[in-house]
Amino acid sequence: MNDDPLKIVGETFEHLRLKPVGHAKVAILQFVSIQFIVWTTVCLGMFAAIGALVATDGNEGAQAVVMLGVWGGIFGLMFLLLPPLMLFLYGYQAATLAEVDGIEDVGPGAVFRQIRLMAMAMLGMMVIQCGLGMVGLMMCYIGAIFTALPLRYAFLLKVDRHLSVMDAIAAAWEGFWAKPGAHFASFGTVFVLSMILSYIPLIGPLIAWPVLAVFEAKSFRKLYGKNGEGGIVSLAASGASLN
Repeated sequence: MNDDPLKIVGETFEHLRLKPVGHAKVAILQFVSIQFIVWTTVCLGMFAAIGALVATDGNEGAQAVVMLGVWGGIFGLMFLLLPPLMLFLYGYQAATLAEVDGIEDVGPGAVFRQIRLMAMAMLGMMVIQCGLGMVGLMMCYIGAIFTALPLRYAFLLKVDRHLSVMDAIAAAWEGFWAKPGAHFASFGTVFVLSMILSYIPLIGPLIAWPVLAVFEAKSFRKLYGKNGEGGIVSLAASGASLN
């Protein structure tokens, strides 16, 4: 099977040329939501900081304590808003895979339907992947090779093969080390695409999210096949078997 990442890039853009509307709606909704959250948080923080400075009336010790509380509140709010954003991204991944398989076209409705069906599993996957990603960052990024990167397709394996969260993580780990070269080539392509699209003013994220979502779904199919058949990665672990 041809798993050439550049070929998959071509297939990705052809897919989006044929089915642009649903992805555009999802990207716009995602972009607006993120901008609203970020700017609302920033504005609340600014108003709180100004109010704190006025209320403490030049008392530097009190100002320091209040500002610490303000910034702690800002980061706490952003932390609370992370799960809904991650749920949306997981839902978009699942909906995109369904579209690539010809089951259902992507759209906001399809994304929220996936979230409703798998919300608890998504939250469990988010906690584990984000936790391991933070471990990788604390190891000066090199640790990500042994933590976050091998679990890149864990959620799609969970969706595709109806696995538990832990079985999906085990399958993703096994699949990565079975064909690390193919996984690194795919990830490198994602990284380059992200960098290129991020330099497009204003609309870069609106283009990047659909491109990366479709590329990831198509790469997953090339690597793992459909229902465990036809891919270049063979999973032998008992936890990775189809239910």
